[in-house]
Amino acid sequence: MEETKQIKEYRQKIEALKAEQENIEKEKKHLQDKWRELNREINTLENKINQIEDDKFREECAKGLHKIVKYGDIPSDLWWERTRMFEEISGGCKGDLAVGCRGCEEACDRKANEKFMQKYNIEKIVY
Repeated sequence: MEETKQIKEYRQKIEALKAEQENIEKEKKHLQDKWRELNREINTLENKINQIEDDKFREECAKGLHKIVKYGDIPSDLWWERTRMFEEISGGCKGDLAVGCRGCEEACDRKANEKFMQKYNIEKIVY
């Protein structure tokens, strides 16, 4: 009989622990949802900052204030624009011999840089 009483106690403890796990799981889901909501808000605000910085950089370039630019100082959204220029010029070639670059004299990367620099009134990009 003693063994049955002990088994019953253990089963009750197991049920209590499972109920606690379920409560924790609900709280975990709530916290994950809240985290995602906050992360979306952070991303929205970061995108607004990036847009302001992009516009400022464009305006400064139009005024000729960025003749020599460090690679890392170019706003990322503008650098993506340069990447799109490269893709347009290269016709899909990625410029990497290991993945099928034609290794041709087209110099797609150089042409994309020149087009980008001309658009933004930049004379040199320093890496």
